[in-house]
Amino acid sequence: MELVNSFDASNIINSPLLMLIILWELIWKGFGLWRAGRKNEPWWFFAIFILNTIGILPIVYLIISRDKKEKIERIVSKKKTSKKK
Repeated sequence: MELVNSFDASNIINSPLLMLIILWELIWKGFGLWRAGRKNEPWWFFAIFILNTIGILPIVYLIISRDKKEKIERIVSKKKTSKKK
């Protein structure tokens, strides 16, 4: 019975870790929703909007939905930076 009485929800709500997790989720969710809306992919949009996955689902979507042009530019820029060294 003491365990139930000693539980204080305000400690969890005011936790810096919880605030960091919420901020992390909002940032990645925003990027994922923006990309899904821009590419007109409603299923991804609603999945990212409804599910709270601590940023995992939006990150996975952003990786999967990269354009080929973005991938090629990333590879070319890596090759250029490796040649400079």
